[in-house]
Parts: sequence; C-alpha cells; structure tokens
Amino acid sequence: MRGVTWRAVGLAVLIIPLNAYWQIQMEVVRYSAHPTTVSLLFNAIFILLLLTGANALAARRWPQRALTQAELLTIYGMVCIGSCIAGHDGVQVLVPQIPWPWQFATPANNWEALFVPNIPTWLSLQDETVFRGYFEGSTNPYRWEILGPWLKPLAAWGVLILLLMLGMLAVNSALRRQWLDREHLMCPLVSLPLEITSPRGRLFRDHIFWIGFAVAAGIDTWNSFAFHYPVMPRIPIEHQDLSVYFTARPWNAIGWTPRSFYPFMIGMGVLMPTEFTFSCWFFYLFWKVERIASLALGWTDIPRFPFISEQAFGSYAMFCLYGLWTSRKFLSGLFRRSVLGARARGTIGQEADDALLDDSREPLSYRVSLILGACAFIGLI
Repeated sequence: MRGVTWRAVGLAVLIIPLNAYWQIQMEVVRYSAHPTTVSLLFNAIFILLLLTGANALAARRWPQRALTQAELLTIYGMVCIGSCIAGHDGVQVLVPQIPWPWQFATPANNWEALFVPNIPTWLSLQDETVFRGYFEGSTNPYRWEILGPWLKPLAAWGVLILLLMLGMLAVNSALRRQWLDREHLMCPLVSLPLEITSPRGRLFRDHIFWIGFAVAAGIDTWNSFAFHYPVMPRIPIEHQDLSVYFTARPWNAIGWTPRSFYPFMIGMGVLMPTEFTFSCWFFYLFWKVERIASLALGWTDIPRFPFISEQAFGSYAMFCLYGLWTSRKFLSGLFRRSVLGARARGTIGQEADDALLDDSREPLSYRVSLILGACAFIGLI
C-alpha cells in the first residue's frame, strides 16, 4: 500500500501552514498550550482525527477516492515534522535570535565589542529600522522594506534546518532495520495513530477507550467552566508543591517536588514500556534522595554537588555509546557493503542476520543513507 502519493503530500503541504499558525497562536501569542514540548503532538493527533472522520464520511459516497491508511499516516508524519520545525523549541526560538544581539546590546553587557563583529552578516539582521517593529509591534510587518531584509538570513538558517532534517533522515534510514528487526525496539507513540487510522476502527469500538476519554475530557471541561465561573469548585489536577511539608533539615533539601494528576500523561504512560515509566519516577525520587543526603552529610559546600546535570549528560552519553556497541556488528556490515562493496553475507556474525543488510526494499539504500548523512554532517560544519 503506497502512502507517499501526490494527493497525500499535497494535502499535507496545505495543512502544514495552517497548523503552524495554530501553533504560533497557542505557544507564542496566547502561551496556553505547548503541543511540541511532548513527543505525542496533540495538534497532529487532532488533525489526524479530523482527517480520519472526514475520510470515513467521504468513503461512504466515493469509496474509490477515499484516502488509504498509509496516506493518512503520511500526512500525519509530515504534519509532525512541520510541527517540530515550527514548534516551541524550533523556529519560534531561532527567528528572534537573528536580530537579538543588535536589539539587546547595551554598554553594560558590551556585546558590540565581545562577539557582535564576529557574526556573519548573511546569518543576521542588523538593520534596527527593520527589526525594531518585530520586537515592539505597532507596525505593519507585511511590507517589502520589512520582509525583504529577512529573506537572506532566513534562507541561510533554512539551509541549516534542511541539513539537520537530512542528517536525521539518513541516520533513521540506515538504522531502521537494526532497531526494529534486530533489537525489536518498541515505538509506543506510533500505536495511537495506527489505531486511529485502522480500517477496522477497533479503537472507536472499545468501551474502555471511551470511558478513559470521558474521564479525561470531563475533568478538563469541568475545570474550564470553573475557570470562567469561579463559583464552581475545581478538580485539583495541577501540581501541588510537596516541599512545603518538609521544613526541617535535612528534609528541606528536597526542593520543589510537584504532585499532579494530568490525565494526558497517564495516557502516554500507558503507551510506554513499563521499564521506561519505572525509570522516570524511580530516578526522580533517587535525585531527591541525593539532595537530602548531600545536606545531611554536609556536602552542599561543594559547587554544583551532587552534579545532577552531569549525571543526566552521562546517562545520555551511555545511551548513545550502548546503542553504538549493540549495533557494532550491523554497522560493520553496513559500512563494508556501502563503502567497500563487500557482500553482506558473513559480515555481521550470524547467518540469520545477513538479511538485515538487504536494502532492496528500503526507501533509501544504505549507501545513499551514508552519503546523505556525510553530506549533511559536512554541511553543518
């Protein structure tokens, strides 16, 4: 079943700008919801629900013209990627940085002498008459004398974003079979879009699903009415700081410890492996124990102790190194096949694994993935 069709891509291209505008309204203008700060983007799920419902209605009248599940998932994937680029930690942060040094340079911070002269002109916007209205408002930005100077730096940074996307595409394409077919890694956040677009519609016939949806939607709806009508009592699901109950030493070193009840997080936790959800709360409590023990043992005079940021970095580094170690045989065979032109048989140690190096049914061959990844890496440097 082909998913990457002209109508799927065209529909996604039409949806992405509207979705980006919706994101800007939520995450910047109103600063109310932040869908791109969690992996399961609710804006993309909502759009997928609308498309699936509209497609089901259209299929009754024109069954031959209805979108297939693969096409719906293609649209969903493109909307997710577009959401990440336009999201809270994407261009929403990047665009203000382009004129930022010139807007906020003062004699006190001495930016003009420290690093401003070293910023390339083609990566920045230095005309104060152009970016002043961007920060202060009260001007019409949709004029050529305002938009024109932005094009050059935006194009340059757009190339950077494109190279990042191509690099990640190359890595995912090269390691897909290792991750899914050999290590059997779970992709829990993909299960919901698959169930939503399933032709059988099992999810929408599941009574437990509707009970969970009613509980979550009921709590949010009730609290929304309570916000507009304060006479209604709120259902307390927001975080409550438990540190106020620990005032004696060394327990007061526990710091900010929120207790909350968010239905959407409970739902995401159900989709995740139990090992992962266990590690989340276990190591959070372990961190709190470290803080309390540090104060009890008198080690708080050591700067940055107990080095929480360093521990987190070490965890990420070990994830990376462990992934490389477990993939070493596959990567060796991949490089031999792609660079040296050797046959796949016998290059990864086991006859049963030889089929993993067969890239005839992959979207990108391993050689193309390596070349694309190398070009992206060189371009980023």
